[in-house]
Amino acid sequence: MTVGTHPRGPACLEEHPPAVAAAWAESFLAELPSESADRLLAGARLSELKAGEVFYRGAFHEEEPVALGLVVDGLLRILMRSRDGREVTIRYAQSGALIGLPAVLLAGSGGPGDRDLVRWRALGGAARDAEALRDSVILKLRPARFRQAMFEDPDLSSLLAVHLAEQLQQGIDVLAAHLFLPVRNRVASHLLDLAEPQEGYLVVRLNHRDIAAAIGSVREVVSRVIKSMEREGLVERVGGAKGHLRLLDPAGLHLVATSASSTLAPAD
Repeated sequence: MTVGTHPRGPACLEEHPPAVAAAWAESFLAELPSESADRLLAGARLSELKAGEVFYRGAFHEEEPVALGLVVDGLLRILMRSRDGREVTIRYAQSGALIGLPAVLLAGSGGPGDRDLVRWRALGGAARDAEALRDSVILKLRPARFRQAMFEDPDLSSLLAVHLAEQLQQGIDVLAAHLFLPVRNRVASHLLDLAEPQEGYLVVRLNHRDIAAAIGSVREVVSRVIKSMEREGLVERVGGAKGHLRLLDPAGLHLVATSASSTLAPAD
């Protein structure tokens, strides 16, 4: 088994199902030397999540105020909730994504009275939740071990710095899209980002509320946009209200997604 560019994969991965090795190979951690990877993987355990399960409730999570995991299978959503109950999606996480890095970097050990945990709460950690949108599997890593390795292992520090820079740039791009592009463009882009193959088609298994939360809009507006896309033959609803969207014309959706990107049209 080979992971990344190194001659052999981490020995600890041999203790897990093949899907774990595949997810590791998709992650930025795949470039770690085997000995560094084995250090991070020691004590890791698989956790199965049911669709709709909220498995992390930010800095006030009683069992795990700090949690770190590699997504092995499924689809997770990281979100923030306001005091009045509104929510916005920060990111989606699929196979190969590492979730929980902000908490590990900012919240320290996560123990009671930890000054770093107080800082994490002040920076929004208290309002950050994570839920499974589909039945999912994650490989839980030990936050304290990762944090220690981050300070001691230059290979990990270098990869982590690049990964965080990429995430920052992606966040800036998403923010710019939310500020400048019309809802129609944002919906088209979001559908393409989350599409997965099924029976010769690309499909998206999110409801209108989830899509609206992800792009900073409201369900009613998103519903109107998708209805217009159905009339244009870009997408179709399969299985009724609780079914999924089938992308009939991905090229057409791509054209919609990019048509205003260079003009920075005002948002709807």
